[in-house]
Amino acid sequence: MQAESARVEGYAVPTYEAPPGAAWYHFLHGNVPGHQIDFMYRPEVPQGALTRQHFSHLARLMKYIEPRAGSVYAFAIANLSRDDTQYEPGRGGVAFIFGLRIQGAKDHAGRQDPPFSHAAAAVERNMDEGTLLRTALMFYDKLLSDEASQAQGMGWYHTYVRSAQNPDALVPLLRSYVEDFDDLPVPRPSRLSFRWTVEGTTPPKRVVIVYPDGASFEEIARCAARIAGVLVESDVRWTSISNGREADVPGGVSIRFVPAREAGPEEEGVPVLGIEEVPEDARVLAESLFGAKEVRVSQVMQAHASWRQFQANKEAPEAPPAKPRWMQEMAAARQDEIEVDLGELPERGAAEEKKTDEGTNARASVAGGIAVTRVGASKKRQGLSVGLLLGLGVILAVGGAVAAVALHEPESSAPSAGGEGASAPLEVMPMPMGHSVDAPSLGPAGTASPDAPPSSSIVPAVNEAPRGGAAPVRGGRSWKSTKSGKQTNKDRSSVIVVPD
Repeated sequence: MQAESARVEGYAVPTYEAPPGAAWYHFLHGNVPGHQIDFMYRPEVPQGALTRQHFSHLARLMKYIEPRAGSVYAFAIANLSRDDTQYEPGRGGVAFIFGLRIQGAKDHAGRQDPPFSHAAAAVERNMDEGTLLRTALMFYDKLLSDEASQAQGMGWYHTYVRSAQNPDALVPLLRSYVEDFDDLPVPRPSRLSFRWTVEGTTPPKRVVIVYPDGASFEEIARCAARIAGVLVESDVRWTSISNGREADVPGGVSIRFVPAREAGPEEEGVPVLGIEEVPEDARVLAESLFGAKEVRVSQVMQAHASWRQFQANKEAPEAPPAKPRWMQEMAAARQDEIEVDLGELPERGAAEEKKTDEGTNARASVAGGIAVTRVGASKKRQGLSVGLLLGLGVILAVGGAVAAVALHEPESSAPSAGGEGASAPLEVMPMPMGHSVDAPSLGPAGTASPDAPPSSSIVPAVNEAPRGGAAPVRGGRSWKSTKSGKQTNKDRSSVIVVPD
């Protein structure tokens, strides 16, 4: 353990850092020579599963725990998660506290028999009835194995008083004292669950258990562990189970063990049972003391769902603001884009594939003189702006093709070298880069080949043609370069059809 210090009102409280995976956190509270009653030694907070809220609950209980008259000690099992909004039944913080009076010593104000308390706290550990009882008995044996000698002065405390002004000797002394409790039972991480509920009922604010004068610690601890075993798995807002004479902590349920000599009438509605009357069966105990019922499966699922939702809200980053509705609709339309299966089109036609910089596969195919474009989904979805630009380009390309067809006037029939009715020879001049012309296949000297397809056949774009200029055709008419030609060169998905 690495000792450090925490400044509290001018007093340096010696603190320590527990080793990773430690089950117990130890707190010492009592008279500090030259200061006042305060923490003498404690772990750094927060640390591991130990939170400031756990420490706040524990500090109040340790400050006021007080042995009854004629008793050497006060013992308590405390709930450190009473007001914890993250608390899930079965997984809270639990502490064992012993309060003593150091006989033969004086506090900073000269008062006799100053208080001393030692607490061992565990968080999210499996605190069932058996673990609670074993821990309480071992803790008692280590701290008060010989009540007679401890009542006369608690030798360790007197050593602490002598070393209080010497930090070099004080820290090792405190560390050595705490390490003597390292062999307390080590409970595994909690597997307990939400088992008992007081939903729909109002539990009492106080429950009194009367035990015979002179009852042993084991008898009291056994009954206290049985009650705590039920409360740990319940939604009862309990504070502590104690045999001390300190006042009840408001805002929760207190279970008070009282010796027969001090038992008296209680307020109306406060259950009073002899220690022998406390039921052994957990179900009967939960109902008779607190009005609790065993939870249904649906209640357990709801509690777990609420806990998971709280954790998700706590850990998840803040969600980004929602996109405007029009952007969402356009994105959905983009995802639902209809794709044409090229395999269903006639073999007649040219298909070309190009992978764009945005990772999109574009395929162009022509069937019956109609250009069809297929855009495959890319691994990375294109942005909205890219989709709009592509759509605009396609519209311009189709519009250019329609305009070109409208401008062309069919020539009147004329004799040709091939005979009457034969296709007229067609002179093809170089086209601007990226343009494509629909014309019959040419034979020698520019004549039409006998095997030429109809004049609506498609000729691939002549990318080898020199840039600029127009392509004169028969009849002296020409095709002008348009934006559609540039679009054709870019996506190679549209062609220009020249009718006969």
